[in-house]
Amino acid sequence: AIKRVQFPPYSQACYAGNTQNSQGYGSVACDFPINKLHKISSPKVMTADLRDPRKDFGLFYRRMKISQADMDDLWGQDIPQTSSFNGAHLGIEYQIACGHLKNNTAVWASQWVSNSYVAPRYENWTFDAGAKNFLAAISAIGIFVALVVVALLLCYRSHDLIKALSMNFTIITVFGLLLVILSTQLYLLEKPGKTNCTARLWLPPLG
Repeated sequence: AIKRVQFPPYSQACYAGNTQNSQGYGSVACDFPINKLHKISSPKVMTADLRDPRKDFGLFYRRMKISQADMDDLWGQDIPQTSSFNGAHLGIEYQIACGHLKNNTAVWASQWVSNSYVAPRYENWTFDAGAKNFLAAISAIGIFVALVVVALLLCYRSHDLIKALSMNFTIITVFGLLLVILSTQLYLLEKPGKTNCTARLWLPPLG
């Protein structure tokens, strides 16, 4: 095991005599200052939302703390000659870290680890043949009626009643209805893709 050599406690006044001279000029009669460990992670992990499986890892990374006492404990452990787990080939440092975690299960299990992620459920949207045929027939009738209305508006656009209705606005309204009718066909696809789902979302409001 590695034993820590004890020096007088660090102080700024004591360490002020450090000249960092390789020839030994200067006097530092105390221990080195404690360096804080810094954690580095991707912002995508640390800012992941609840629907992202990386959210729990981000929380774990924030909560994980290694104190100076933990570091001293890790350095002071006896080097194992054999390993009791399957990762013996990973090296001595992994064995020591694994042993430290096993000896401090209560710390990381209750304070660091959280399992809040719930995997999304996927359900297949299916219609039987009868429902598909019914929707197709209703859509066909709606499209036919809309096209007939447009044709009649164009044929009688000079009529006073049509002029009073504002033909251009009426035709736009009819085409909006066509979009709504056509959007019903998007729900009949058994394996919709990203484009199909986007069209489902936007076509009815546009209509």
